[in-house]
Amino acid sequence: MTKAPLGQRLFEIGSPNPEYALLGSVNWMRALAIASDRNAATSWVVNTAHSASWKRETRQDLQDAAFEKVFLAQNYLAAIASLAKVPNPHDVARIAIVAWYYCIYFSSQAMLAISGQTVPEEHQKTARVWLNQLVTGPAKALVPYPFDLHLTTLVKTNVDEWCNQAGRGTNHSLNIAPATVDQAHDAHLSYLKGTAGFYREQVEDGVRESRDFKNAGYKDFRTKAARELRDEALQKRGVGFLDMAFRYRGKANYRDAIFLCYGSYGVDMNRFIADTYAVADAYHQMAQTWVSMRIPKDDWSHLLDDLGKNSRLTAAT
Repeated sequence: MTKAPLGQRLFEIGSPNPEYALLGSVNWMRALAIASDRNAATSWVVNTAHSASWKRETRQDLQDAAFEKVFLAQNYLAAIASLAKVPNPHDVARIAIVAWYYCIYFSSQAMLAISGQTVPEEHQKTARVWLNQLVTGPAKALVPYPFDLHLTTLVKTNVDEWCNQAGRGTNHSLNIAPATVDQAHDAHLSYLKGTAGFYREQVEDGVRESRDFKNAGYKDFRTKAARELRDEALQKRGVGFLDMAFRYRGKANYRDAIFLCYGSYGVDMNRFIADTYAVADAYHQMAQTWVSMRIPKDDWSHLLDDLGKNSRLTAAT
């Protein structure tokens, strides 16, 4: 008896469609690479800092905390740069995703640290604090597009309405690699909407297990009262770029990992690795500039001089 290929067998037992899973992972990164611009992002931060007269932080403990996170992020950025040089990109696709995520994660923590925020150890809490303090909390978001794209609610009707209004008319699917700025925006929006759905399920599961839900005798959300209880919880949960990144790390690194290096779906993996670097580099440079605008110039120059003498990384500082 001839046995079916591994990919087919996995799909038959309930794993995601391999082609769909791979394309979604690769094309969201392609969209981000198109939508983000290293120089534009850093210029946006500089202009925002000057127009808002950002306070320069002189506390050494806050500076040190931010510097540590900046350097940790550089570690992962340097790793992606090295991964881009390997002969077979499939060998390192999964590792590139992990390095990409941690570059984003530690860059974000650096921004929180220098702004005096308590930096959570947990990933999802970091995402929540980052969203609340740097995107939704201020009168104007303190991070540039495309990293500022977010939702303030998980109520499905509200999410659908907002995403329809925020779209640019291409309705671009993540099954197809975006080629234009508008297509990249709509693909990015599609991933945001999918992320909202992912976290909506988690919140709904929590509501089902809640005391109020059980004490009321609800079995599902078919009644108006049960839906109101659900929507009250969904209304309190927003999602932003770090939530998308965290979901991506789990989705692509764990659930979809096999499809990054199995089968043939016509995906240019060299470009994928290059895209992970381009996006991580744009975000890290944005965050690094963000930190530099929050401290005295002499203190920032001292850090750059120190890294120039002592860092063993090959990535630019």
